[in-house]
Amino acid sequence: MNIYVTRNCTFNTQEVETVLEITCSCENNHFWKWTSSEVLEYKNNNRIYVNDSMLAASVIVSGNNYGKFKLLCQALGLSLISESTFLRFQKHCAAPVVEEVWRDMNNVVKEVFKAYEDICLCGDGRTYSPGHSVRYCVYTLMEHFTSAVIYFEVIDKQETGGNSTTMEKEALRRLLGNQWSLPYETSRSAADLQQICFDKNRSTAD
Repeated sequence: MNIYVTRNCTFNTQEVETVLEITCSCENNHFWKWTSSEVLEYKNNNRIYVNDSMLAASVIVSGNNYGKFKLLCQALGLSLISESTFLRFQKHCAAPVVEEVWRDMNNVVKEVFKAYEDICLCGDGRTYSPGHSVRYCVYTLMEHFTSAVIYFEVIDKQETGGNSTTMEKEALRRLLGNQWSLPYETSRSAADLQQICFDKNRSTAD
């Protein structure tokens, strides 16, 4: 907290996570307070600010993570919400909205591709780090000509017996075995696909 004294007035400034609070009092006992963010809601006698919620949501939807963004804020000398606050916003606010939008868009994509006779699917897996110590893999199926993402599967290394090299194969197997993930009526299966392309990963080719 910083205290500034001017003629007949005293100003106090305080940073509350990403919000700046300025309070002012004068010799006549008049009090004034200003905050740099509106209050979203009150919970357990605590104020939840709009700035904090928007910051957490922007980090998530931009594909970043809290650890990297924290390093950026430290380098620039910026205030930041705590990791526990970030995770609460992610779990209760941002993630449910992202999942709802994804389901709605995915249903639209499936309905559009039902009218297609021939579809060429492209698949590829991405891990959060290189090497054999990687734990998670996200495998994505995309329609070649429209570049529309049809579905994706997240695999934990523990689901493949601790073998990270077979995660892509397991993810692709699940996607092709799940009729609901493909743009076809439920009466059709993955065997009806005319073309499917993927990279030269040996485990996937097998």
